[in-house]
Amino acid sequence: MREINDLFKASAKLKLHDANEAETRKKLIDKIIEDLLGWNDDDISYEERVSEDGKTTYADYIIRTADISILIEAKRIGKTFVIIQRDFIGVSTTIIDQAIYL
Repeated sequence: MREINDLFKASAKLKLHDANEAETRKKLIDKIIEDLLGWNDDDISYEERVSEDGKTTYADYIIRTADISILIEAKRIGKTFVIIQRDFIGVSTTIIDQAIYL
């Protein structure tokens, strides 16, 4: 429970100082992924190159185990994601990404 309270405090400080993405990652997102959720360095890739549809970009975090892959796109505190309409192999899906507000 203390870890969660510490994250709430860190979140409030980041909002107060209008922190950028790098600060948000270091002071909040890294702590959530590693300390709260328990992922370790062996499972996490940072700023990994990702190519899709002939376009190259970088994923902020990719967490991999033998059974799962999770891609995380980080944003600075207070920045939200948009709704994206994608078409995969004839199946239309809507991906809704939302920031987690602490």
